[in-house]
Amino acid sequence: MNILDADRTLVILLSQTPKLDDGIKLTIKFAEILKKLLKIIFLESNVYSSAEEVIFWIYENKIKCINVAGPRESDCLRIYL
Repeated sequence: MNILDADRTLVILLSQTPKLDDGIKLTIKFAEILKKLLKIIFLESNVYSSAEEVIFWIYENKIKCINVAGPRESDCLRIYL
């Protein structure tokens, strides 16, 4: 329902070679099935440029309601730093 209710979905991952858990895979799959635009951001290179990229994406697409997904801290250490 979060994907359906949101304008867009943002998936935040630590690196480009993450082990995706079933919840993230399902989020990506449902966004594609529902034809909802999806952005995947990787924090490994530069958190600040990633944040700027997300802010620009939100502004450019006039997003009012965003669904944010990503791994749990227990599965991906440092994701919440």
